[in-house]
Amino acid sequence: MIIYDKFFLFTLITIIITRVSVYIFNKPSPTIKNFRTHHWMFGLLFTILLFFISNFYTNVYLLSISVGVFLDEIGFILIKGKTHEDNYLS
Repeated sequence: MIIYDKFFLFTLITIIITRVSVYIFNKPSPTIKNFRTHHWMFGLLFTILLFFISNFYTNVYLLSISVGVFLDEIGFILIKGKTHEDNYLS
């Protein structure tokens, strides 16, 4: 299996695990001083950090996980979701 296939596979697995976890645990994300965080924010942050501090070939697994966490909520971002319930529409 080539490295790009591993990236796609791990990204897909991360999206599935994240989506299932959101449905099972069904808790709103933490709020910091009236600002609600979402897991796409952490995924985007770690993706940006990994692009700057690592080589794609050495950290394909970490990069695919961070991209998967970000992509999991792409529907939430596109519908401009505001509430916890909006997350289940995507």
